[in-house]
Amino acid sequence: MLVVVALAAAALLGYGYERAGSFPRVALSGVLADQETTPGEAINVLLVGTDSADGLDPDDPVLVGRPDSNDLTDSIMILRIDPATNDAALLSIPRDLWVPIAGTDQENRINTAYSVGGAGALIETIDDFFGIPINHFVAVDFAGFQDVVGAIGGVEIYFRYPARDQASGLLVPEAGCQLLDPEQALAFSRSRRYENQIDGRWVVDGDDDFGRVLRQQEFVRQAANRGVDRGARNPATLNALLGAVDGSLVLDDQLTNRQIIEIAQAFRLFNPDDLGGYTLRDYVSSEMIRGQSALVLREAEADSIIDLFRGERALEATPETVRLRVRNGSGAANQAWDVAESLRAADFVVRGSDNLGGDPLDRTEVRYIPGQRHSAELLARYLIAEPLLIEDPSLTFIPIDLVIGTDYRGITEPGDDTDPIAQSPGETAPTTGASVSDDDDAGRSVEPDGTTTTTGPAEDDDPPPPPC
Repeated sequence: MLVVVALAAAALLGYGYERAGSFPRVALSGVLADQETTPGEAINVLLVGTDSADGLDPDDPVLVGRPDSNDLTDSIMILRIDPATNDAALLSIPRDLWVPIAGTDQENRINTAYSVGGAGALIETIDDFFGIPINHFVAVDFAGFQDVVGAIGGVEIYFRYPARDQASGLLVPEAGCQLLDPEQALAFSRSRRYENQIDGRWVVDGDDDFGRVLRQQEFVRQAANRGVDRGARNPATLNALLGAVDGSLVLDDQLTNRQIIEIAQAFRLFNPDDLGGYTLRDYVSSEMIRGQSALVLREAEADSIIDLFRGERALEATPETVRLRVRNGSGAANQAWDVAESLRAADFVVRGSDNLGGDPLDRTEVRYIPGQRHSAELLARYLIAEPLLIEDPSLTFIPIDLVIGTDYRGITEPGDDTDPIAQSPGETAPTTGASVSDDDDAGRSVEPDGTTTTTGPAEDDDPPPPPC
């Protein structure tokens, strides 16, 4: 993010070329997608965090109980930036995804590709399996990650509860906005056994790698914001920041000054909070393959997301890319189910519905995690009664909560408020099975076919916290 946001801003003013040239480079000619793209054309940047501990202090907590590193990829993200529309989005690829490894006749988890054949093998694996072309490459290891965080003076993250991960070394004793130093920032971004302290008890997050992915995406946004706040768009300040991380980031050898300038011209006013975040959580199945725990992609279902990064769809939100939960805050019988079915008919991806409980809300709310503003606005356009849009960094399992209030009047196609395509509050849902959506402290939704979906602890109706 320092490269894309900060370095680009400096290049616009003619600074940073010499400093950028001093970054370590990896030769990827013939591997990356065509570099002679038309100015203004969208590009994909592969961002990789490796688990190499080279350069860390021997007393660093990350080394406790740790075997020798073999340079697996600890995190894999694809950043798509479209200068024509000033849009940007991240796709996080789960490291346990089972794929054919390019350059071999074997299948394995995707995080092994880097150790098998370096950046080139990983890029070709992504291109072959997903059909996503990669134009540029940025890598950082543990020590480099800490250098970047240190250069921007730490990163501020909101914690709804005290949090810890005894495996990664994360310890956040108080809730609220906390400034993470380099050591704790790394522990936060690597956490896979994340726990919240709720009512005096430590409660496991339970979302494994996908909870980790959401935390990483939020960290990227806040790190970019922090860099901007620290003056990264000022050439003199930026030059000092780049000097502090010189040698910590590895770039591809095809990233030219012209391309840096193109990015700079389009994104010099880009707000990192608008960085969209996507995961493959809803499109994978857990399986044991040759004694290894792996994730298998349901490719046809995932196309709605992957097409955004293939360049086959614009980055702007469409119903097929919006994943949400519906919560009944009005008290009307069966309303969460009614609304969920109407939104599914409009091609939204609805993952569960339940009752909020407590006193009825007067006004419908669309609560969204940072980076999902565009998706929240799209959902709001489908509601006849204008909702409140509320950024809520405490959401974890689902990126958007639609909380129905007593003002709800149905949904309609945007621009047409005369022909609602949803039932009015209080209408009876189709009787096609078990009763639905009883309020449940465990956050479960009972669907009409009798199945129960667990979406994590039910959110309360307290006002969401302000962003840091």
